[in-house]
Amino acid sequence: MATITLTSEVFKVNSSDTLQFIITLTKKSGTDESYTFLQKNLIVVDTGELEQSFSLDDLLLVPANYSFKIGDKDGYLRGLIFKNAYVPFDSDIYKQMLEVKLNGVTEFKGYFLEDALSCDNARMIVSLKASSDIEILNDTSLYGDYEDAAGISGDDLYYNALNPLGYTRGTIYPIGTILYDIFKKINPSLASNVWANKLSVSPTDNALYCNCDRLYKGWSDIINSPDSVTTGLSVDYLNVNCSPMFFNNAAGFNNLGDILRQISFDLGCYTGLIGNVKPFMKQLYKYDSVNAQSLGVVKSYTYNYKTNLIKYVTCSDKYPNASGTFNYEEKFTSGTLNTKDARKIEKTNLLSGWYNGTPGTPDLFVQTNLTAYYNNVGWAIFHAYDEFAVEYINVNQRTADFWYYYRSKLEFNQIDSFEVSGVNYSFIRDFTYNGYKYQIVSIRKKFGIDATEIEAINLGV
Repeated sequence: MATITLTSEVFKVNSSDTLQFIITLTKKSGTDESYTFLQKNLIVVDTGELEQSFSLDDLLLVPANYSFKIGDKDGYLRGLIFKNAYVPFDSDIYKQMLEVKLNGVTEFKGYFLEDALSCDNARMIVSLKASSDIEILNDTSLYGDYEDAAGISGDDLYYNALNPLGYTRGTIYPIGTILYDIFKKINPSLASNVWANKLSVSPTDNALYCNCDRLYKGWSDIINSPDSVTTGLSVDYLNVNCSPMFFNNAAGFNNLGDILRQISFDLGCYTGLIGNVKPFMKQLYKYDSVNAQSLGVVKSYTYNYKTNLIKYVTCSDKYPNASGTFNYEEKFTSGTLNTKDARKIEKTNLLSGWYNGTPGTPDLFVQTNLTAYYNNVGWAIFHAYDEFAVEYINVNQRTADFWYYYRSKLEFNQIDSFEVSGVNYSFIRDFTYNGYKYQIVSIRKKFGIDATEIEAINLGV
């Protein structure tokens, strides 16, 4: 295989922002070729749009899309794409890539969608659309097919594990390592320095940007030394037993996308890659003043309610018995039972820790897959703390309470719409307007008219 690289000129979107396109087409044979748009009489006639968004019910950024149009006077691009096996678009082996640079920095990287390519033969204009490759996570399965669907064996919870990250069953890994390994499935060129808190790394750095404010409480020995505790442990210190994620086929997680969504849910966050390049894990319903951005001229501003209020949340911990043949289940709930299915959230937690009874007494029962190493001491994590509630309680209960608190109140479900001037906005930077704080849930950059459409959660004053 070889490639054809086509690079556009750097041109201005406005007085301060520039844009550049790089198209890389893979061909079946031959040698690598590289041309400028000018050399092949290619002209960008419509700089197009970049769309990114996530759903409060999913928490994983949907694939970013970029669409634009190229004038193809000599039919060079048309000849490569249409009725020509020279550049095949029908196989994952030959992925055709678009890279878009805003102010010299990669803003988007993705693959062309074969069902969104067209050429207006009268005007010789080729329309293209590319999408980020986050679907790789949904296509990476955790378990193979059962050899005997009705059979049960001692290894039934993990014998068919595909183990896509190459982990060792029963081993603990830092949460940052797990996220890094998942995101590398999409972007293999991620920097090795991938885990950093919000104060030391900005959202523009090539590292996993984490902004999560949940704090944890750990015991060094909850049975024999119940008073030996530490609080204020941040996510940076969190280690997770990988077995519930990758070696428990009865837990209901089928692919890496499921794992990433559930980790986000358990942390009260949303996650994804910005433009298929920049990975992040960001706290929901929390204004980040450290990395805030300013809006340009606001052309329109609309109040909206776009989500159903939630009336009941269930967070379950499923864990195997000693022989590993089935799961026990412990449920933690928040809200009112017997409501419509559309107003329920029911999840199985992956970041799970809790105890029943009294520490240091015979009635104590503990269960956790979370640990932390802090001040040269190992701590088992059972409790968590969030800003909206001023006490440490069981991790699973804290997660249920978090989602019920924010999803059950109309005041936290107002998603307002903006159209603003300019295009240099970050999906993961918050902003203020008219005295209100906002967190972005969708963004549509319209480079051709130097404007951006934004939908954002109104976090209040």
